[in-house]
Amino acid sequence: MKVKFLSTNSFVRNIFSNNIFRQSDEVTKLISQSGYKGERHQVKTQDGYYLTVHRILPKKNVEYKGTVFLMHGLFRNSADYIATGPKVALPYLLSDNGFDCYLGNARGSKYCQEHVKHPYNSKHFWNFSWEEIGLYDLPAMIDFAIDKSNSSKVNYIGHSQGCTTAVALLASRPEYNKFISQLHLMAPAVFMNGATTIAFSFWNRAIFKILSKYLDTIDITPILQLIKKLSERNGENPEKMIKIYKSITCKFVGQNKKEVQLSLEAIKAFNHFMSPKVSKKQLMHYLQLYQTGKFQRFDHKDQNQTIYGSSTPPEYILSNVTAPTYLYHAEQDILTDKSGIDRFSQELPHQQAYRVIPDFNHIDMMLGKDARELLYKDMLQFLLKSSI
Repeated sequence: MKVKFLSTNSFVRNIFSNNIFRQSDEVTKLISQSGYKGERHQVKTQDGYYLTVHRILPKKNVEYKGTVFLMHGLFRNSADYIATGPKVALPYLLSDNGFDCYLGNARGSKYCQEHVKHPYNSKHFWNFSWEEIGLYDLPAMIDFAIDKSNSSKVNYIGHSQGCTTAVALLASRPEYNKFISQLHLMAPAVFMNGATTIAFSFWNRAIFKILSKYLDTIDITPILQLIKKLSERNGENPEKMIKIYKSITCKFVGQNKKEVQLSLEAIKAFNHFMSPKVSKKQLMHYLQLYQTGKFQRFDHKDQNQTIYGSSTPPEYILSNVTAPTYLYHAEQDILTDKSGIDRFSQELPHQQAYRVIPDFNHIDMMLGKDARELLYKDMLQFLLKSSI
């Protein structure tokens, strides 16, 4: 049967018009609608969280080239990787070239809201930072991908927090490096003290610190509802909506100087796919990196001595990250700035490449209309060399 492929914009419009997003397994349905074979699996972590892993199988009649595991960023989930449709999205490009793709989801994200005993809205469920995602979620999902694909290794691709968690895992459990064929890190959030985003300034304010004492999670649902209303109101004037969205996001993730990379359809998809809740400790851990200029474990303050045997949290040992590493920086990114990635680059023992994507901001690496041409094809060539 011949599959009709859609352009990125018509693809996203078609999804919304058919209300696929309201159905229980939206990601596998999107994969199927795009002409690919998708699967959904559930994995349990050592500490009791149930995680969803989405799989995109290699295209038929294409030689198998290897297994790829992809991990999302903060407030995001696996759907990010397919949001731009079959003509742009990275997993589809990889599937076309023979790669078996596994899309991970972190605890607490949109598709991972179950625990063996803790209810989703309990404080016990949300008692984690991104460190636990690295130390528990990633091993469970990587082990699953290796077993399911009958491989000995995976190629790891992460964006933002998906990089933070991978580095935390490989630095803390060096034995996992042998399971990583290549480590591709887009906008790696490691050394954060050079960030100029207003996100850290907002989090630093005293009133927010007071509120955080009484919250277990940070919920941005009201912001998403506002963006949705603005999208609906300006549906017939996409240029106006893009301008509004740009003015909101540029202070957080960076501003395109030449050309905006997001269409109105991409904005709608980005808004829908958002995981609106994250643990307070995830944000607090990033704030600690920003304040200290170190890549360190979570600062438990008075409990550090009991937990770590020292008054301050230990730093992750980056020399333990021995997997072949490829770094990608978005030129206009103000969340993971170049100075931090430069420093990270210098501490990696086996860095293979460092690419700067011109005029991209933090989220363009996932949702930019030119991401395939400016980023993904370069990444594909590295992966193909590994498969030889």
